[in-house]
Amino acid sequence: MTSTGTFNDGSTSNVTTKSAWQSSDTTVATVGTNTGLVKAAASIASPPGVTTITATDGAFTNTATITVCPIVTSITVTPSTTNPAAGAQMTFIAKAVFSGSLNQQDVTSLVTWTISNTAVIPSISAGTATVSSTASGMSTTVTASLCGGVSPPVTIAVQ
Repeated sequence: MTSTGTFNDGSTSNVTTKSAWQSSDTTVATVGTNTGLVKAAASIASPPGVTTITATDGAFTNTATITVCPIVTSITVTPSTTNPAAGAQMTFIAKAVFSGSLNQQDVTSLVTWTISNTAVIPSISAGTATVSSTASGMSTTVTASLCGGVSPPVTIAVQ
C-alpha cells in the first residue's frame, strides 16, 4: 500500500516510508511497519478474513479495509430437501474446502447465494429460505459462491 500526503498548497508527496503502519488483525494480514507491504497470514481461522490497515504520519491517519480470501478448492450445498412443498421453509448448508486442507468448513453465513428463479425461492438469508406459496410445480437452481469458488447447482423442484 502507499500513503500520499496532500499539503496546504495542493501538492502531494509519497509518505509511505514516513508513515507508521498497523493491521487491526494480524491473524488475517500483517503490514510492514514503515513499508506499507501487506502480507496475508498463512492460514485464516474463519475465511474470508477482514482487517483494517492504518497509516499514520504525525497527526494524520487514514485506513483501508482489506479482505483476504484463501483459494477455494470446492463448495458444496446441501438443502434440507430437494422437493419441498409450496410455502415450506427450507435450510441450505454450504461447506467449503480451502487450499492446503482436506477438511470442509461450514461457510453458510459467509457465501453469496444465487437463485436462478426467484419466483420459487425469493431469497436465502443465513441458509434459511421460504418457498413461494405459488411455486407448486416450479423449479429453480441454487448455487453458493465465496472467494471466487462456486458450488455446483442444486435443483429444487417444488411439489
